[in-house]
Amino acid sequence: MRKANSVAKVAITAGLAFGLIAAGASTAQADPSASGRTYQMAGSDTIQGVGNGLTNGYTVGSTTVSAFAPNIGSWDAFGSATITPKTGSMFTRPAGSGDGVKALSASWNTAAGKDTWTDANGVVSPSLQPSGTHALDFARSSSKPSTPVNPGLSTDKLTWVPLARDAVSVAFQSAGVSGISISNLDTADLTFLYSGTGSRTSTALGGTITRSTVNASDPTDPANDPVITVGSTSVSVHPVLPTQSSGTRTFFIGAIGVTTATTGSWVRQGVQENTATEINASGEIAPFSAAQWIQQKNGVSGTTNTFTGSNASSLNLLSLNTLAPTAGSGSSLTPGALFGDATVVPGTTTDQTLSPVFARDVFTVVPTANYNNDVAVKNRVDSLRSATRSSTSSVKIVADYGFKPLAYTAAGAGVFHANFTN
Repeated sequence: MRKANSVAKVAITAGLAFGLIAAGASTAQADPSASGRTYQMAGSDTIQGVGNGLTNGYTVGSTTVSAFAPNIGSWDAFGSATITPKTGSMFTRPAGSGDGVKALSASWNTAAGKDTWTDANGVVSPSLQPSGTHALDFARSSSKPSTPVNPGLSTDKLTWVPLARDAVSVAFQSAGVSGISISNLDTADLTFLYSGTGSRTSTALGGTITRSTVNASDPTDPANDPVITVGSTSVSVHPVLPTQSSGTRTFFIGAIGVTTATTGSWVRQGVQENTATEINASGEIAPFSAAQWIQQKNGVSGTTNTFTGSNASSLNLLSLNTLAPTAGSGSSLTPGALFGDATVVPGTTTDQTLSPVFARDVFTVVPTANYNNDVAVKNRVDSLRSATRSSTSSVKIVADYGFKPLAYTAAGAGVFHANFTN
């Protein structure tokens, strides 16, 4: 089993992913299909597929859909090492929500010395405001801001506009596992798997989870990993987390009550999120966007199918707190109960049917001043969540990509504000 915690591994994975796309291994159109677009966007891996579909067009089944927002250039989270959204603005590709928001901040933060951002490898970008331009106009984010502020304050520099509803479950690699069927976990089970020591009785499993440090000299030794026991059968479970810049990671550890500091030393970290090949060894478990799972399984273009590993068919997306992440089967999956009620903002009620702890909105992030004062920018951002396949279709583009369309009725529902993050 692989246990390396390495940022370098992410860079290698990214390069391989780019090579596959360039070689035509997927029907996905990665990055903008044309240059010179008015607006530029980067960030989250979770919503890069729908970003590609909205801005480049896509196919689903036998239906071809034209680009809804061809004036936006949407850059994938992984691919070539650098991107050049606008003339003179080449910089490290933002690998996830956190990086995307940092790069957007550097594009618009006019405070002295704040026109750059630092990536996970410690590389400082050149100015993202060359010759008075702004390298990015929007960012994709799969998590809300960690430190939101009230609108209208001096620190209200960025606005998170909800795009669609997602849910985060965990994918479990069942290859080589026998005698135990793991199909549902509860929140406390996940908290223990990622941070616990000792023993926990699991109602969801009908058994116990134990973990002890067998090899203190090597925290990454699989012998230190949690063990699930049901009856007389036991299986080792190997927890995995995405990169630090991942919005899915940020949301997931928050949902299970774990922080970066309290995450167990046995957890393998730094993998590319929503990537089935990173969960290929027996017993591995990792957070996975349900919308990404749906769009990959359904074969929608504009996204990358990562179910190419030797054990891809044995990877299962689990129910959490008895709520299923998907409905349907095969290549006709749709959002399940884990997504909650699309009329209710996540976290605004304790009713787990309406607002499950693992339901989340995903966002388009835009500088607040632009959103408030530029009608064209506001209309462009607001239109993305309601975009349909065509003027005569009622099918939302976000739904084709496995997300649940939002149905908020109150003005400003689900919107967040925060300061620049660079």
